[in-house]
Amino acid sequence: MPGGGSGVRSNAAVLLLIASTVVMLSCNYGGEPIDVVDPATIPQTVAYHDTVRAIMNYYCTACHSPGSQVGTIKDYDYSTYNGVVAGYSGIEETVYAEQSMPPGAARRLTAREQALLQRWAKNGFPQ
Repeated sequence: MPGGGSGVRSNAAVLLLIASTVVMLSCNYGGEPIDVVDPATIPQTVAYHDTVRAIMNYYCTACHSPGSQVGTIKDYDYSTYNGVVAGYSGIEETVYAEQSMPPGAARRLTAREQALLQRWAKNGFPQ
């Protein structure tokens, strides 16, 4: 039968489209984003040397440190404890509020990493 296979392919494509749509819509089932962090899972004590320094080194110091290829951008130096404390308002603005840092297609801080930084600040920036 000529053209008999095209109907089967068309039905399979429709079923695949429907299944894909159902899966995508169910990813946010319950109205909560998938990256919500339970505050109880964040340690009560978050220290710069144990946690924060690694986050800053991974996400920030390539651009925000004196030794970076581009120099210290906007006078934020996130390569030291004192620099991170002094520039924390920049983190609040660009990471939490605007969600513009890191820029472009760079990987953004996870909800857990943001919660760790916020706990660290709330506790007075322990070293």
